[in-house]
Amino acid sequence: MEDTLNDYIRHDNAAKMMYRNLKDIVVNGKLKNKKVIMFGTSKIAGMIVYYLNKMNVHFDAIVDNDKKRWNHLVWGIEVHCPDEYLSDMDKDKVFLIASSYQDEMIEQIESYGYDKDTNIVKVIDLPAIMND
Repeated sequence: MEDTLNDYIRHDNAAKMMYRNLKDIVVNGKLKNKKVIMFGTSKIAGMIVYYLNKMNVHFDAIVDNDKKRWNHLVWGIEVHCPDEYLSDMDKDKVFLIASSYQDEMIEQIESYGYDKDTNIVKVIDLPAIMND
């Protein structure tokens, strides 16, 4: 029972941190006049999309490495193949990431010339927060 309670507390704290980070990202203008792209279609990505939509942030696209998701709508947003979408280098694109695969995703985005500090926003560092 204690492990279940600890997991709940850990997940609750991570969610609160994520929402605080998202609010800061919006308030600080990091997404203003940018083409916002969510990387991934996980439940956490859905939470991010939902929250930012409530904050009047428009998403240009979602990219996902899962081929089964391509060319489908998820949360009303079209999902693209990352490589095809990334190859059209655009300094105004900002990629949001919240995934246990974040390091691989960041490396994939950077391989197309995008800058980690200006084009990639790690919404929450899941591996560090979740310790797994």
